[in-house]
Amino acid sequence: MCLAPLPGAKWSLESLAQLGVRRVSVGGALYRAAMGGFLRAVREMRAQGTFEFSEQAASSADLAGMFGT
Repeated sequence: MCLAPLPGAKWSLESLAQLGVRRVSVGGALYRAAMGGFLRAVREMRAQGTFEFSEQAASSADLAGMFGT
């Protein structure tokens, strides 16, 4: 088991598998990534008054497809 991603480490699933890793946990990394997007959006709205962040937002169709709804 391996905890990934570690800040600054540039690992891929393939490279970890070559090292013999069979299970990978991302811990709280997905939560922190989501919160990072949230903070970037808030900062943009405050600083520029724009909504460019929405161009990178997941679509409802993508989310429904991912979660099977």
